[in-house]
Amino acid sequence: RKWMESGKDIHIRDAVCYFGHFSLDVRSKLDEGVIEANVKFFGDRKPDCVELRLPHPEKLQACYAEGGRYEEKHESVIIDDFTGEATILLKF
Repeated sequence: RKWMESGKDIHIRDAVCYFGHFSLDVRSKLDEGVIEANVKFFGDRKPDCVELRLPHPEKLQACYAEGGRYEEKHESVIIDDFTGEATILLKF
């Protein structure tokens, strides 16, 4: 949860998984009440669905999610019908 404190960023560049190379950027702007994330897979192989866990440091639940379906129980966003790149916006 400390990774999601306001002003903190997470950057993963050119990581490799079963589906190939991907990048992930997460930016916490909780002073504005939001967490933003961008995930991108490179190449032809990509998952059909992506789940990103984005927990609020104070265990608050998002009141709005854009770019995916918010799963309250796991504090995550599920991106169905993933096209290879997605931007997520959570509002608290």
